[in-house]
Amino acid sequence: MNVGLIFGIIFAAIVIGFLLMFGMGSVTDLFNISGNAQLGQQVVNLQSKVESTFNLAYGSVQEFKFVLPSGVKKICFVDPDNPFSNPDGSWESNKFLDAYISRYSYNLLIFKGDDLPEGYVIKKLKPNQNFCMTKTRKITLKNLGSVVEVTLPEF
Repeated sequence: MNVGLIFGIIFAAIVIGFLLMFGMGSVTDLFNISGNAQLGQQVVNLQSKVESTFNLAYGSVQEFKFVLPSGVKKICFVDPDNPFSNPDGSWESNKFLDAYISRYSYNLLIFKGDDLPEGYVIKKLKPNQNFCMTKTRKITLKNLGSVVEVTLPEF
């Protein structure tokens, strides 16, 4: 076998090793960026659906499918005026979260890990009770005049 060929194979193996070692971080970053973009789009779509429901007649109801991308543990709809726990809706609060929600008037929280959740203010949206979702689900939006109520559909 030719010595140059052996060195070429060894060099190629080293280059492939470096690409795998340093490139995997970039690939996972791309997936994280994709998940964040999908999540951001879901929040924008929800705000748009809430606006369209608000502009309909009193009592009008629309459904919205909230898709949870990978990396999201759960999303919670919370009344910032009453952020207290609701075990039936799987919303467990604490003093720190209550203060965080009340201070910024967040009504949508996205939990990606054990850290502080990302909070969003969806204008005119108010849950009938605080609840969380751990998977992709449809939610019901109902025009109540001054606000749009969000609930999980009953089965």
